[in-house]
Amino acid sequence: MRGRVRWRMRNLAVLVWLALAAASLGGRAQADEGGKRGKTTVSSEESGKRSGARAAVIVVQGPKVDPFFGVYTFEVAAALLRKLSYSVVPPKVAAERWRKLAGGGDCAKDESCLRSLARELAAPSILVVQLGAAARKKVWVHTQAFVVYDGKIERSALLKASGAEGEITSLMQKSSRDLQALPRPCEYALDSAALALDIQVDEREIKQDATKRFFLSPGSHTMNLRAQGRDPWQGEVRCEAGRSYRVHVR
Repeated sequence: MRGRVRWRMRNLAVLVWLALAAASLGGRAQADEGGKRGKTTVSSEESGKRSGARAAVIVVQGPKVDPFFGVYTFEVAAALLRKLSYSVVPPKVAAERWRKLAGGGDCAKDESCLRSLARELAAPSILVVQLGAAARKKVWVHTQAFVVYDGKIERSALLKASGAEGEITSLMQKSSRDLQALPRPCEYALDSAALALDIQVDEREIKQDATKRFFLSPGSHTMNLRAQGRDPWQGEVRCEAGRSYRVHVR
């Protein structure tokens, strides 16, 4: 048994490639850069660190599940999402954030936890996969896609299957298409130095945390910024799907 597991782990890349092949799957932001209102200056630029929408794949597996299935599931899901032009958060980073924020619970059932996860990973698109042990050395699989933006969370239907590599691949195909069907928000990250800001977008308050990051739906939005001792600023920002922007406030 151990020899079989080691062989599968060594040949994981080949197994993933074969599974997908058999399935036949085929500078400056374009945002309004604001202006000057009194003593508050706002400018925006597109982040050059990455391009395309960013997604996190969270694989939660039960204690009796063969570790191979967890690795295989992530690699298949990540490969499918990359084909759909997503960049994918490294698995160890995503798993560590999930464990910390969930605290032993189920982050997928806690909207506050999901929002924090999206901000900390800079990934508004999240695919959660749960694995449990089934009879005959197989697994059951539950998946659901989530997108965090505009102060809300949109989610796909919960999908279920059981089996081995073939069933996992088939379910990951469906799940990746479900995630693709949801909006691809853009990311706004604030660089406000020591300023404590109150932010509204389209007259909706944006709650902030240490990441100073939030996600908006594609299109045009009206942003309002207020800081103590400063004149307020209001302007239009534009959001292109999957893009990342940095807003400088002085």
